[in-house]
Amino acid sequence: MKRFLCILLVVIVVATLAAPVLAAVNESSVSPRYTYIQGMNAGLVIDENWGLTDCTASCTVYGGDSIILTCSLQQYNGSYWTTIKSWTSTTKPSALIMKNYGVYSGYVYRVKASCSVYNASGKLLESGTCYSHQVVY
Repeated sequence: MKRFLCILLVVIVVATLAAPVLAAVNESSVSPRYTYIQGMNAGLVIDENWGLTDCTASCTVYGGDSIILTCSLQQYNGSYWTTIKSWTSTTKPSALIMKNYGVYSGYVYRVKASCSVYNASGKLLESGTCYSHQVVY
């Protein structure tokens, strides 16, 4: 009986230690793999007193000849997301957009960052999209 309990205890300890490793493997396997886009980020902060947003989008690329970064402030109306304001940047090798915009209370908002990488002849090499967290205002 003691031998059975020892084996059971070892199995439980091994299973407990392996769970975080398995979770990390599953989490990393679903992230997109890009060739040209090295990093993307989208952020949103809303001042609760004034309804003024801080919208940020950034993209860093390696290779390609030009990029287009678009930062879109989106509002959820209960069924779908609507873009209410959008900004674009074309600097390379990294682009950063930081803008403010006033919004109405009673909605959920997010920022969508879209980055596209092109070669010298204008052919699209790669594109990616990421979203900020959702903010209820």
